[in-house]
Amino acid sequence: MTFCCRDLSNLKHFSKATLLAGEGGLNNEISWPYVRTTESISEWLYGGELLFVIYKDNKKDDENLYMLLEESIEKKLSGIVILIDNNYISSISEKMINRANEENLPLFIMPWDIKLIDIIQEIFFKIEQKREESKNAKHFFESLLFSQDQLCEDANGLAEFHNIKLRPYHYISMIKMKKISNTTSNESEKLNKDIINFLEEVLNNDNYTLIHMEYANYLMILIFANNHEDAKNSTRFVEDIFKFISSKYQNIDMNLSFSRIRNTNSEIKASYKEALKASSMIGIYNKDSKIIKYSELGILRLFVELADTKDIWQYCYENLGPILEYDKNHGMDLIGTLKCYFKNNRHLVKTSQELFIHRNTLLYRLSTIKNLLNKDLNDAMVDLELFNSILIYEFLTLKNK
Repeated sequence: MTFCCRDLSNLKHFSKATLLAGEGGLNNEISWPYVRTTESISEWLYGGELLFVIYKDNKKDDENLYMLLEESIEKKLSGIVILIDNNYISSISEKMINRANEENLPLFIMPWDIKLIDIIQEIFFKIEQKREESKNAKHFFESLLFSQDQLCEDANGLAEFHNIKLRPYHYISMIKMKKISNTTSNESEKLNKDIINFLEEVLNNDNYTLIHMEYANYLMILIFANNHEDAKNSTRFVEDIFKFISSKYQNIDMNLSFSRIRNTNSEIKASYKEALKASSMIGIYNKDSKIIKYSELGILRLFVELADTKDIWQYCYENLGPILEYDKNHGMDLIGTLKCYFKNNRHLVKTSQELFIHRNTLLYRLSTIKNLLNKDLNDAMVDLELFNSILIYEFLTLKNK
């Protein structure tokens, strides 16, 4: 819940402004409006400000304006608003417009004779309003998840206290981030803001309520929806945005997990636990996937919270023991071969292609597995028991790491 350049168009006193360049930066967060009163701005600004500049039609001002643009880029300002007479708009150079587009720095123009005090006051108010909304949403989310007070389990009461609009259905998604060595804290912060800004742009206020919170190395997102179908559709939006952000920030390893879609009358903390459990299971079903839903955990959901797993280990070893011993003694991965074979519905060509081996090599491995287990791999019940055993074995192995 931040105030961004794209929100300016909703302001009453900004209605006469026109975006000239830098459309790609409309999600830039505005920390504060600032009216230029000195030739240079660097020593007066921190970054993130929206800069207001008065333009005069002369050669010197053209040169100063371009230098000001470069300063704004260096200081990472959110955008520039040029107060200009309509007769002089054509005087703004293509060079400046191209540079703003190149750096995704929004460049607005608006009539020079507008009352600047009205615009500044309205921006001040909206920034403070957004900050207050964000603070209330965070306290609401934290209270639901982490407070030991029984009163905090009443979502409706908390929502009313924090001025949060609840809707009939909800779910929690969690993005877990693992920083690579060359990742800066600023880049991680920008990543989180990009995700939330995209979500706020897609999930409109009429159908959804979006609340987010950063906790440890997670970005947790609580989404309320008017109905189950809207909630389901929004999960696809979250996935699409996650995929886009992952391609943009390739130096940060990320995965995305979802709880089930639940009725809001049920405990929201349970949804948090589901998303967290799913996140811990990300590598079991598909090691190449970065996205998992709790509803896809299948049989493993029964074992996630078991403290004593001795009998389960014994069950897995009774079914898979000969293969595990063979893999250990021969440096093979027959377990991986068998899992891939089951995942591809026992299709020889698809399995061999996924494993990058010849069909005959696959047949040899399957023959070895049959001999080791002394079981018929064409028996559906045998296959089901073996596949479940593999999943449980991988889960227990991962859990003990």
